[in-house]
Amino acid sequence: MNLEEQIRDLDDEAAPKCLAIIKKGLEEDPEYGPAIVSPDEAKKVLAQMGAKAEELSELSDADPELAREILLMMADDNQLRPRVESAVAEHRNTLFEPVTTALIMIGIVIALSTHIKISYEDRDGKKHVSLVVEKRPSDKGIIKKILSVLH
Repeated sequence: MNLEEQIRDLDDEAAPKCLAIIKKGLEEDPEYGPAIVSPDEAKKVLAQMGAKAEELSELSDADPELAREILLMMADDNQLRPRVESAVAEHRNTLFEPVTTALIMIGIVIALSTHIKISYEDRDGKKHVSLVVEKRPSDKGIIKKILSVLH
């Protein structure tokens, strides 16, 4: 997945956080620091450039869609791209958190150690179905390994 796709895939919480990380790094950089302005100063400049007041009132650095667009523009700049890559890599969505993974693994162990026997008979013109569920005890070593994921 390329950087642009990764930026578009950032969730609504991660996009503004990535932008904030890059902004903080730029503020501390002697080359970029003096160019960083406050949101109010930026709105004044945009107003002078012809932006409408209602558009400016909606601007917020916490707006995830705006943050994604700014990250995409920064990714096009060769000097800023490494900063964007680093911030996005740090906040990439994970499929499962460790606790969820451990619970899924426990469920798999339980499912694999359970045997279900289904039998069907036709006696005296009547249908008989028998269902037997057997659960073997789980190996203690496997359980210890799964629980170690939680720590």
